[in-house]
Order: sequence, then structure tokens, then C-alpha cells
Amino acid sequence: MNVDKKQYLHPHRMGDGLKLMEFGSSADGTMMGLAVLLADGNGRGGGDLHSDHPIIGSWAGDRIVIAGDYADDGNHVDPEMITVELIAKARKDRMLEDDEETGDFNLYQVAMYSFEDVSARVRDALAGDYCGEQMRPSIGG
Repeated sequence: MNVDKKQYLHPHRMGDGLKLMEFGSSADGTMMGLAVLLADGNGRGGGDLHSDHPIIGSWAGDRIVIAGDYADDGNHVDPEMITVELIAKARKDRMLEDDEETGDFNLYQVAMYSFEDVSARVRDALAGDYCGEQMRPSIGG
């Protein structure tokens, strides 16, 4: 999750499982995607990603958190992230009862309701490069 840009990389959309040890040990899925997002100075020589996609390096220097559905409520959640729209979506999904004004949200919940999923853009950046050809065929949109 990128707290500053309000974006996230979804492990399933990168061909991995959702749990930390499922995606954390992958070499060509979520962890490759995270490397692409955090790369600073790509395109200067051998070993770089052969792409000029604007997503490359776009997270460098930002606050990045690995947060799952069991994350602690309130951690890394800025107060302005709790919007009227987020509360309405939570009520619709019955995460909040109608009589509750607000609820306690963890970063994963906030992200799923209101952050942008950049997984497809990361896959696009990888697709034209030789490493993209080696990515698991299970990675889909």
C-alpha cells in the first residue's frame, strides 16, 4: 500500500497468494512489482527494466506499508482517509451498521474501498521486457 499516493499492488493480480509468506517469497510476482514501483534511476544500464513506463519508480521515497486484512485498526490510516464515501461503502457491505456514525478501519480496508489498484499498470511495464516474458502465466487482469 502506498499511503502517500493512495495506491496498492494486489498480490492476486500479480499471480501470488494474499498472505505475507505467499507473496513475500515470489521472485516474479508481487515482489517484482514492488521493485518496479520503488526503482530509482531505471534505464541506465544492464539489469534495468527495458521500459519507460511512467509507473516505474513512481513509489520511490513514498510511505509504503504491507498491510493485510488482519492489520490493526488505525495504523497508518490518516484521519482524512475516512471519508463519507468510504463509510457509505462500508455500510453497503455491512461492515458498518446503519446506526454507527463511523467505524474503526485498518489500512487494508481503507485501501480496498478507496485506493487505486496499480497492478495492471505494473504488469504493463513488465510485459515488454524480457523479465515480463518469464512471469508466471497465471498473472492476469
